[in-house]
Amino acid sequence: MKPSDDLFQLIKSMTSSEKRAFKLFARRHGGKDTSNYITIFDAVGRQDVYDEAHIRRLFRDKTFSRHFASTKYQLYHLVLRCLRESAGEGVVEREVRDLIEKARVLIRRGLFSQSGKLLDKARHEAEQYEMHPALLDILDLERQVFFESHRREIDREVDQMLERERRLQRQWSERLDYLSLYSRVLAVEKTEHLRRDRRETQELADDALLRPDRLPDAFLTRRLFYRVNCAQAMISGRIAEACSQVDELLQHWETHPSMQSAYPLEFKRDLQNSLKLNIKAGRIEAVEDLLARIQERPSLSIRDARNTEQNYLQIKLNLSMQRGEFERGAQLATPIDDFLHRYRKSISPDVSMSLNYNMAVLYFFLGDLNNTLARLDKVEAHSDSVYRRDIQDFNRLFSPLVHFELGNADVVDSQLRSAYRYFHKHTRLFAFERTVIHFLRKLNAADENSRMEIYRRFLEEMQEVAGQAQSRELIGLHETLYWLESRVEGLPIAEIFRRRAQRELKQQRD
Repeated sequence: MKPSDDLFQLIKSMTSSEKRAFKLFARRHGGKDTSNYITIFDAVGRQDVYDEAHIRRLFRDKTFSRHFASTKYQLYHLVLRCLRESAGEGVVEREVRDLIEKARVLIRRGLFSQSGKLLDKARHEAEQYEMHPALLDILDLERQVFFESHRREIDREVDQMLERERRLQRQWSERLDYLSLYSRVLAVEKTEHLRRDRRETQELADDALLRPDRLPDAFLTRRLFYRVNCAQAMISGRIAEACSQVDELLQHWETHPSMQSAYPLEFKRDLQNSLKLNIKAGRIEAVEDLLARIQERPSLSIRDARNTEQNYLQIKLNLSMQRGEFERGAQLATPIDDFLHRYRKSISPDVSMSLNYNMAVLYFFLGDLNNTLARLDKVEAHSDSVYRRDIQDFNRLFSPLVHFELGNADVVDSQLRSAYRYFHKHTRLFAFERTVIHFLRKLNAADENSRMEIYRRFLEEMQEVAGQAQSRELIGLHETLYWLESRVEGLPIAEIFRRRAQRELKQQRD
């Protein structure tokens, strides 16, 4: 059986300061095996690819080599314990949990008055920051204290306790309802993104939880309300509505500064989501303000650092595309490849597909067809993923289009046949796919002299497809239109894009 690389992945996820902190922690809590733990920790950390056989050979003369598996297991949990105790996130939650455990110790010793004081403090903190699971634990301990401490006004206090329990259950149930709905929305967004079969997205839009009159009172539940509404508007292509929801969300944070301190990762995540949405909507002034706010906030974990770097690269790439600064965008190729390589084991496939697809489009606009194909191949590497089917679908059309530009007629014919079979089999042969496949076949079979008329008819039909509501935000639609306009007008795609961007900017100003 292949040795587990869990320890390797955990160590590789740590920052330099976390590694230094672990060595200090191990010297205090590692016991007689401290030196063994640090030795293995350093050896694993030096590897680029986990090779347990090499480590065993390296330390074959050490005593721990005879029981290496158990030592590695203990080291793994010692690292986890160190990270848990030194984590910069969830400070308030750890304090509350610490108070609960201390109260539990006092209850076991029959010191109910002392435990009651700690539980009062824990409940105050937990209620302030809406820690419902902790509040349920506190309530259970308070019940034990209550019935063991012989209170005088037992009826009144029991009623108060029951009312608090019912209120807590209602709040927690409401939050779980929104969490469930948010999970459904994210599943649609990640698997299909902007669907043309709108039945499921319409069902989500009609959910009673999203009605304005259902605005929750609790801070964290209201945050979910805005996030669900924003995500649902996004997958339906209603960008203005999504921007309105994210503006409400950030205003919600602004009116609760204590929550920003208690939930720094959640606040930063909402800032980053707002930033991406404002870029998509072309709200440049808001983008600059949000970038400054995000840069002011420190990274709280390796995951946070990864997400910050990921968002930075996506934002810089999207801005380059929006502004028509394709040469500047191409300079991001090396940082993007380095980022994807460093986090290859922990990053989601949809992130890799999105970055590589956008780079493919950028290279296509620059006329660099070989690099375009190289990026499309990287998207194709995730063809077994359930994420971003919209990108994967257009990839099946984008590749033959690029090969057509390169003059690879046989490859074009083969890929179009394969694409048609795929779309037909999966009932995804919509107007856009049918039109692209039909006209690419005609162009591939035609001689150079007769192609201009085909380009014109292709462009006319694509403009009709673009006018259909379900196609307006379709991945690949605008890229195809820019390419056709460049062919009909005899201009580079980049120039067509910049001219259209200037027209749209002028319309916004007017």
